[in-house]
Amino acid sequence: MSKKTIQKFSLIEILIVLSIFSILAGMLLPSLMRAKQKAKEVRWLAFNSLANRDGDTVLNYNFMYDDYTVRSGALLFPALRNGGIGCTLTGFDPKDYDGLIEGAYEWRRGGGRWNGYNNALQFDSLSTIIRVPGDKILSFNPSDNDFTAMMWFCIDNLNSPQTLFSKSEFPASSQCELTISKSKIDATVGGITKSWEQSLIQEGKWMHIAMVSLDGVSKVFINGNDLDAPVSEKLAFLSSADCIPLASINGLHPIQVAANSQGKNTPASSGSTVAPPSGATTQGQGNAYGITGGNSGQGNSGQGNSGNVNPTSVSASKGKFLIGATGLLNGGTSLNFGGRMDEFIFVRRALPQSEIRGHWQMGNPY
Repeated sequence: MSKKTIQKFSLIEILIVLSIFSILAGMLLPSLMRAKQKAKEVRWLAFNSLANRDGDTVLNYNFMYDDYTVRSGALLFPALRNGGIGCTLTGFDPKDYDGLIEGAYEWRRGGGRWNGYNNALQFDSLSTIIRVPGDKILSFNPSDNDFTAMMWFCIDNLNSPQTLFSKSEFPASSQCELTISKSKIDATVGGITKSWEQSLIQEGKWMHIAMVSLDGVSKVFINGNDLDAPVSEKLAFLSSADCIPLASINGLHPIQVAANSQGKNTPASSGSTVAPPSGATTQGQGNAYGITGGNSGQGNSGQGNSGNVNPTSVSASKGKFLIGATGLLNGGTSLNFGGRMDEFIFVRRALPQSEIRGHWQMGNPY
């Protein structure tokens, strides 16, 4: 009997096979990464929509509607659509709390956290702000009324202090503000400022920050980390944090559906109707008091694109709640934010750390 000889692969053949596998992997990997990002974006959007059912959620901007406009008189303003339609606080009307976009801005379509699947608004660090016209629900004394403000942002640089949001009405006891810089974070509640040293915020990286006021005392969380906690506890959390399955959201982070959980949060004043200021321009990028981009009568999304959403009506006074700057007594702004933002939520109660961590985990793009 003759022995069968086993034909071995030559080195060249092995290299050819490996090259083919490498090419196939290179072709499939981007598609797999995009599919993963899309799945995470869908999960985040589902989680974000749960906040709309919370009876204490006053503002929920997910920045998905880049052609949304609101009407005042004969003019349309570019705006952020407020998803907080489930708010049960007395006197709340969702259309009063859409966010008017003022100053020079740019819609970054696909420029949000999810790499092509959600939008972001680019703030220019000079003039871009989001102004909330409604003031009935936002006129409260932070010393007596708890709240939580949360947002996802990507800052361009940390060369100077920048304010993420502010409520600048008088007296000072009604004010609140969150300002960040390269080495420090300042949170002001009722005229009292509390500061923390920080090194977690990075330029060009998406970050989640939350400011909580409980009985007039402020706390700040970055990526779910309590800045008041010991450093060892922060590091332990960062190394062990896993994403929460969507099916577990309601069990871990119960939503206050159609119920105001905080009886002491009662509005302090009512809104009134005003018209845009005289001399408002009807041209130019991002001017909230005119039809921008030259699309007369059709609205604008910040870069000359006509809006195609049925506009709502602005029926509240020019608000003192700003996103992206500190409001001044003369109506101007300072410490303007420069960078992108793709989510902002304001809740009229103090959220626990577990729920804040849930918002970070479900929105974490990394």
